[in-house]
Amino acid sequence: MLALGAAAFTLFLTKCFEKGMILRWYYVWLKLNLYYSDKNWKYYLSKPLGTCIYCFGSWVYIVFYLETFRAETKIIELFLGLGLTYVFIRIYEKFIEGN
Repeated sequence: MLALGAAAFTLFLTKCFEKGMILRWYYVWLKLNLYYSDKNWKYYLSKPLGTCIYCFGSWVYIVFYLETFRAETKIIELFLGLGLTYVFIRIYEKFIEGN
């Protein structure tokens, strides 16, 4: 359930990155200052910060997981959730968006 919530929140945030939306300024800043730089650390940092939906979704899930299960973190649950978050985002892209 946590993975589904993280995937939904990731999709919501990436929709907010689109033209005319409230977080467009952040996405443009990411693209101009980090993504379009040479293939150095800035380029690779831009992906988990929002230019790659799968990388971004993974970090959203990690934050959700750590906030929810702070004391009893189990690595297998973390990785299973990461996989489910990817699957949910992929299903949305494939069947809803048609990509």
